[in-house]
Amino acid sequence: MLSAFDLNDTSSGRIRHYLPRFRAASRPDPETQDWQDWQDLLAATEVSEGETASAAMCFSLDNGFGTLSSSLLALPDVRLDSMDAPRRPVWLFAPGRPDQTEYRPVDLEQ
Repeated sequence: MLSAFDLNDTSSGRIRHYLPRFRAASRPDPETQDWQDWQDLLAATEVSEGETASAAMCFSLDNGFGTLSSSLLALPDVRLDSMDAPRRPVWLFAPGRPDQTEYRPVDLEQ
């Protein structure tokens, strides 16, 4: 996970709380459009005891700071595509808080 801290830096309350959950979640399957576990995690508002609301994956503070949108990306492994038909990247975008807004595919051909 990457936030304002370094990669997988557990000094971040968000990473400390959610990294184990992402590791335990089912991996997304872009070919069957199954992203549910990760969508649920990106919409999660829970924080560990003693953490502020901004340690959640999805949050909104009284001053207006918070989660405004969310993206899910799948980039194909080009090493696997040499024998098969090339796979395309997949980008799903929620143009609002992911606990209130549906993810929709972004047309990458435009």
